[in-house]
Amino acid sequence: MFRKNTVIAVLHLPYTATTKAKNDVVGGQVPILFGTLPTLAPFIRSGALRALAVTQATRSPAAPAIPSLAEQGVRGIEVSSWYALLVPRATPAPVGQALYADVREVFSGKAVREELARQGMEPVASTPDVLAARIRQESASWAELIRARGIKAE
Repeated sequence: MFRKNTVIAVLHLPYTATTKAKNDVVGGQVPILFGTLPTLAPFIRSGALRALAVTQATRSPAAPAIPSLAEQGVRGIEVSSWYALLVPRATPAPVGQALYADVREVFSGKAVREELARQGMEPVASTPDVLAARIRQESASWAELIRARGIKAE
């Protein structure tokens, strides 16, 4: 996505762990890293890494000092890490609804929100329908990129 939307020539170096990639950037062996804010926030705060941009559409509330790529004129890259709570399709609806209600309640707590923000995360307790739509949209978007770039699993 970055190569497609910029004139910057980058070589993709696949790492099996963010720790190794981060260490190589800190050590000067690799010039740039795309990683998740929760994983890299401690190293940004310590000054070991310098954050240039977030890849979501706007600045992250968890790191408002870091501009987005879009703010800096790089369009067409809107990527963020997210986690979802999923249950098997056969889960009874009342069980799923109870889990959803519990998660919303936990994420509405001030202490939880503050701790997640400290870690570079922004809690969002969307509805099951919103989550399903996001999964469909992201799956289609990534599938298109994979086809266009001829990416193969190794």
